[in-house]
Amino acid sequence: MHVYNRLVDEGYLSKIITKGTNYKLDTDGIKTTAGDFNRGELIDRFDQDDVTEEAIKEIIKYGKNYKKWLIFAININHAESIRKSMNDKGIACGIVHSKMDEDRAIEISKFKLGKYRAMVNVDVLTTGFDEPRIDLIAMLRPTKSPIIHVQSVGRGARVHPEKEHCLFLDSVSYKHL
Repeated sequence: MHVYNRLVDEGYLSKIITKGTNYKLDTDGIKTTAGDFNRGELIDRFDQDDVTEEAIKEIIKYGKNYKKWLIFAININHAESIRKSMNDKGIACGIVHSKMDEDRAIEISKFKLGKYRAMVNVDVLTTGFDEPRIDLIAMLRPTKSPIIHVQSVGRGARVHPEKEHCLFLDSVSYKHL
């Protein structure tokens, strides 16, 4: 038996259900810099209003029965676009990123207290963040790094009595990796 399955069966980890979305962030042709996708090229291709809107429509569609969403964005501008779109659609959404100081702790607290249904982040809540009620993760940040990918998925692996599983929405097309 696979270790992950055993830990889920024994109640140590929450089951992760993965769902590829219909709308795909196609990374074909994006260059690699320092072992990961070039952020500038990711932004040029994916930080577009129409791209963000399509991705968010699917998050909302699949997330209707989920209570606490964590979204991974490419950079601060991308995260701001995601947050604005979510809030415009009536989904209370906070944001955390590296340029925040005390505001980051306030935003995280609001998310944990349930004042935000969704939290969008840029390279902040990938590791060391513990909110066991996260039941939906949306990956809008393409990465070639297995470590970043696993750490991102892992934010939903905490067990909590209020959730049966965590839905992982992956909008990224990795066909050329």
